[in-house]
Amino acid sequence: MDWRDIEFFGEDNFIEKMAELKPWLENVVQDGYFHTTDGVKLHYCYAIPKDVTPNGTIVMVHGFCEFFGKYHEVAHYFYEAGYAFFFLEQRGHGLSDRMTDNPCKVFVNSYEEYVQDLREFLKVVVKVKKPKGPQFLFSHSMGGMVSMLFLEKYPNAFAGAVLSSPMLAVKTGKLPDILVPVLKAIALLLNWREKYCIGQHDFDPTPHPEQSSASSIPRYQYQFAMRQEHPEYQTSGATYSWIIAGLHAGKVVLRHAGLLQTPVLMLRAGCDTMVDMRGQEHFLQRRPDVRVSEFPDAKHEIFNSNEQNRRRFYKEVFTFYEEILVKSRA
Repeated sequence: MDWRDIEFFGEDNFIEKMAELKPWLENVVQDGYFHTTDGVKLHYCYAIPKDVTPNGTIVMVHGFCEFFGKYHEVAHYFYEAGYAFFFLEQRGHGLSDRMTDNPCKVFVNSYEEYVQDLREFLKVVVKVKKPKGPQFLFSHSMGGMVSMLFLEKYPNAFAGAVLSSPMLAVKTGKLPDILVPVLKAIALLLNWREKYCIGQHDFDPTPHPEQSSASSIPRYQYQFAMRQEHPEYQTSGATYSWIIAGLHAGKVVLRHAGLLQTPVLMLRAGCDTMVDMRGQEHFLQRRPDVRVSEFPDAKHEIFNSNEQNRRRFYKEVFTFYEEILVKSRA
């Protein structure tokens, strides 16, 4: 299988093509659950190409408030290119266990919980089910922070990693940097850990494509319809604990940048309003060996951008993996 032979979906036929993909999602893609060492039940999806030897395995780590349905198209392309894929719905997301009584809230005590969830996923699920061959990482946004923390701690787990619009620093909105430590101290003092951070709220069932991170309206509509229908997909707001944990994680990522050994491709969106871009810039200053691909006119979700950006996005990703495959076979 060759990624150059994939039929990439356009704008006008996207909804039609996703309807045609339903049998694949229902009959080929499998799912399951596993329990972490601290007792959290996590959901995952996977698919392994049949009747051929896969090129390798791609482990997918999603972003803030996301779930597998948002990556149906991306996962399908990975499969069509001859890769097995494994998708972990992180704690507090999708069909995985929630950490608060309000399913809309995203809560975590520390990003180390995300890291250890990924490690356990690789150990008890991916390692058991995956075929032989190189193991790659693909992550987006918050998943990029989790992935970088993981790569710095476990340098031999993956042959290569793609970070799409990685959140390497938490964006604190209009709050001046000087006030961030003050708000953090107040939140801890008053035990606001499970409260929504300023500006965060429950799921709004009204679509707002113009405010989204996607430029492709059909793709936004596809995933938002799932969010409207399924309460499990309505995660929408950050708690103070998640923000505090993310601020700390960003510092750890920079402090341990020298530990990174895995080849990394970072895809950066020029019109990204979802993450603090300074995190990426500071990291790249410390690790200029990381490969970077810029998409100047793309919003945060490059894979949901216009057709030109999408095609270049997938070309960059598959070429990166392919180069590593060639070296591994030499």
